[in-house]
Amino acid sequence: KEQTDNFESILIKQLLDDSLKAENSLFPKQAGADIYQSMYNDAISKEVSGGFGFSKMLFEFLKENQNLLKK
Repeated sequence: KEQTDNFESILIKQLLDDSLKAENSLFPKQAGADIYQSMYNDAISKEVSGGFGFSKMLFEFLKENQNLLKK
């Protein structure tokens, strides 16, 4: 379950990275802003992973089909 939560976290981080790329011309980017934004997205994605349902769905699928995966 921990690994499926981690996978969901990766998906959520990618979604956040893509969706929060908007440039705001009123406030120019500061030095290191990209690093802080990435760290923020990483923390948010880890915090909410397991709550979107992807992790549970993947975990249940893998649990039910573990015999197929061993072949």
